[in-house]
Amino acid sequence: MSKFIPWVSDGNVIENTNVYNYDNFNGINSQSKNGFQSGNIISSTYVNSALRQANLVIAALMECTGNNTLDLTSSVNDVKSALQTYFSGLYVARATSDSDGSNIKNTYAKQNGTYDNMTVGNATNSINSTKASQDANGDNIVNTYAKQNGTYNSLIAGKANKIKVLTTTPTSSDAENGYLVIYVGNTLPATRFDGILYLITN
Repeated sequence: MSKFIPWVSDGNVIENTNVYNYDNFNGINSQSKNGFQSGNIISSTYVNSALRQANLVIAALMECTGNNTLDLTSSVNDVKSALQTYFSGLYVARATSDSDGSNIKNTYAKQNGTYDNMTVGNATNSINSTKASQDANGDNIVNTYAKQNGTYNSLIAGKANKIKVLTTTPTSSDAENGYLVIYVGNTLPATRFDGILYLITN
């Protein structure tokens, strides 16, 4: 407990005894505006109110620091050092901890950091990431979607019911009803069949 005690330290201070409340202390009497003047009668209640207002905050502040060694005989530098230590501690806590008191450095990831064991969405870690291998529905991207430059014999596109892509010389049996049959090769086969689209790449 701090050794700085507020003037009029009775915790049950009430108006009209020895300390004014805010409304009566604020400007009703000229002494609160201009200070005590030579030759004027000084109100003890005003003196008590002024002293308590000044050191009430000081006593509360020193109580917050948790310092129980400083007292009225301490030097200004000692009190200053205690206050600097207290406020520096508050700043460090703000800079290193979040609102829950968790250490920021040990709890949160940097945007440009590398975290091998970090869990992101459905990912088990950053090396084997489900975000990279699955779509929003959880379907495997490689096994579900076609690449623009890929070859997919059973892909249905446009109004075609089925598509068959041939890279070997077609035979008559390759022309099937309901299929869009495409032959892709470097040379045009000598024998060609109806129902097959021939694409020559050379």
